[in-house]
Amino acid sequence: MSSDLQSPKQSHPSPAKLAHAVFRTTPDRYEVMVNFYLQTLNASIRHEDPGKIAFLSFDEEHHRIAIVAVPGLIVPAPDDLPRAGLDHIAFTYKNLTQLAQLYVSLRDRQNGPLKPIWSVNHGPTTSLYYRDPQGIKIEMQVDNFGTMEEADAYMKGGEFAENPMGVEFDPDEWSREILAKMKPDGSEGLSVEEIKRLSKRPDIGPRSSLPPGFI
Repeated sequence: MSSDLQSPKQSHPSPAKLAHAVFRTTPDRYEVMVNFYLQTLNASIRHEDPGKIAFLSFDEEHHRIAIVAVPGLIVPAPDDLPRAGLDHIAFTYKNLTQLAQLYVSLRDRQNGPLKPIWSVNHGPTTSLYYRDPQGIKIEMQVDNFGTMEEADAYMKGGEFAENPMGVEFDPDEWSREILAKMKPDGSEGLSVEEIKRLSKRPDIGPRSSLPPGFI
């Protein structure tokens, strides 16, 4: 990172965590937005004023996602040029088996398949990207390194500098191999060696561009 992007350490404390994200939507899209995040995150509604606002969570936090219906909003058309602003938010899973289970569950859901728009090994993470009904991207990921120190060292190294984008993979083939080893109780069945092999990003040389249509 260039030195001009390094800000001096501030005197105030850093946040303890990233708490939640809130999405505005139009009243006619409210229900489909709520259902999208309920399904993709396997979340539950903690509080709702039907048709107006819903608070969703998937863990001990009182809410991680909120959906707010606001009359009069302008929804960008699919062919609009990309705008500056939020690109995506990311959610981390415990292991490869959980991420593979998510992929298959969404792919095979009864109300129609939901498939990732990008399946990629970034190096630090193995990631599946989806679009919500308003076009906002969400990243479902697994950390590829055992510690944050290892991931940080990788991101500071030459391989990541040469290709900070990642390498695509076939999610059907990937999930089949992982779930074939899943234990009867649904837990991780891969060996340490298999996890290392599946987590290691292939070396394809320099890459600096995102796939067409991703933005």
